[in-house]
Amino acid sequence: MRKTFFGALCLLLLAGCYGPVEIAFHEPAHYKGTTDPLLAKGRSPEQQELLLERFKKGQTDR
Repeated sequence: MRKTFFGALCLLLLAGCYGPVEIAFHEPAHYKGTTDPLLAKGRSPEQQELLLERFKKGQTDR
């Protein structure tokens, strides 16, 4: 009875670990993953100013 219970419990726990596997192979100086949408947003002057203000607020309290 106990062996059956623990066997079923182990199978249930192992089934929770299963998921899609996405492997990204990397070469030096070449990123082969998906593109980051925040990169384009981060290049705008408005976003740069906002990030600079946030940085200053975090650094001036020290």
